This record gives sequence, C-alpha cells and structure tokens, in this order.
Amino acid sequence: MTDFANEGGHFYKYDGTPFYTMIGKNGKERPVTVTDAKGIAGPSVTLVQKVERTPYFLDKWIKDQLVDAALTLPEIPGESMDDRKVRIYADADAQRQQAQELGTAIHGAIENALKGEMFNHDYARHVEGVVDWITRNGLIQVETERSFYSDIHPMDTLTPNFDYSFRGINLYVSTKEPGLVFSHEWHEEELDAAFRKFQILHALYCLNNRYDFTGYGGKTDLIARDKHGIKVIVDFKCKAFRSNKSSSDLAYNEHLVQIAAYGRGI
Repeated sequence: MTDFANEGGHFYKYDGTPFYTMIGKNGKERPVTVTDAKGIAGPSVTLVQKVERTPYFLDKWIKDQLVDAALTLPEIPGESMDDRKVRIYADADAQRQQAQELGTAIHGAIENALKGEMFNHDYARHVEGVVDWITRNGLIQVETERSFYSDIHPMDTLTPNFDYSFRGINLYVSTKEPGLVFSHEWHEEELDAAFRKFQILHALYCLNNRYDFTGYGGKTDLIARDKHGIKVIVDFKCKAFRSNKSSSDLAYNEHLVQIAAYGRGI
C-alpha cells in the first residue's frame, strides 16, 4: 500500500523530476530537506500549503476520529480517565492509519488502471466509478500522474486576472460506497483568487525557510481534454462519505488552492 507516495513534504527538480529522497552521508536513503533542495528543486504544492495552520478539512477529520473512538470503545471496569484517554488516542490513531492506507490503495488502483496497467481488483468498483465518470463527461485522457515544476515570480504575488485556460475539477471517490464518486468543478474566478493566495503562501514559505525558491512542483492525477478541446485538470480525493452527501460537503478551500496551483503550473 505504500508504493504510491503522498506528495506532502516532497520537492521537485527544475525538470519536473520528483525529488523525494536521497542517499545520506551514512550511505542510507533519507527524505530530502530544504537544504538539499536549494538551487536544484522547489517545494511541492502541499508543502507550501502547510505554511497555513492544519487545513480545516484535516483538522476536522482528526477530531472526528477522536470522537468516533470515544463513542465506540467499550468501557473497562475500574479504568481511570487517564487510561481511557490513552486508549482513545491509540484507537483514533489506528483508525486514521487504516483510513489513510485504504485511500492510498484505492488511489493507486485508479492510477494503475488509467495507465492501462494491472491493478488490485479489490478496488475494481472504485476504479469503475472513476472510469464511468470520465466517459460520461466526454473527457479524453491525455496524461496521468504527471510531475511538473513551474517558476513563480515574487513580482507577480498580487497580480490579478491570470489567464486560466483550463477547467479544475476535484473528483471525490468514496471509500465507504465503492463506485460512488462526486465531482466539484471550480469557477474561473475562484481559481484566479486561489492562485493569488498560493503565491502569497509561497512567499511566506520562502521567508520561513530563509531561501528564495524560484518555483514549485507537484504531481497531477489526470490531465484530459473536454469535447471543446479545453484542458481539464482532475485531482482525485479518496474520502469516507456516502450518497447522502453532496460535492459541496466535500470540497474545501485547500483543494481549490491545490488544483489552482496545478493548473497554473502545467
């Protein structure tokens, strides 16, 4: 399940090549640091976004895990409040880890399927839901899992009205109901404002790390074209939801900023 890396905390070289790990002085592989990246790479989109506090959707999700653990853990006679808290935290951590591993596995199956490669058929219905959505929306697949690097200029930090010649869509894939997917398309004005926010976050990231990174990188899930030939950037999010939800319940500002930076960078 760990074969499909999460972008968070990664760097991308100027040619778009992922720069996640390197060999340390002890001859062992280790994660790339800010110091390693200086002069040869830029931070990932999600790494830049971490300049803000814990994103709302992640903070809420973690709290929900704690509440679920507290409500579902059986009581132990004579157990102290402090001991029960320890069990609640441990159970919530276990649930969070399982959810992350499931999401990563489903995402990996979708990725392989769209590449025409073998995939884990335990997640065949999740894959079918995504493929059916692509077909129903008349999208022509161009490229999957494309890594990129894009320059970003400090002088542009507050420059409005970028020309967005793409459609940005988040596709939410349910881990609770296999085959269920909801899409949320962001408006051009939203994408414009979100990228300007990303530029500010990038400037803060550079300030915090005392180095002027000239750009940023990332990895897009799907690049396609619609029936009018317009470029479509689709970012998959595997989340625990059921059919009683709507796309507006699942779409957060952090997703918007991320896809705006992807679209501007490709």
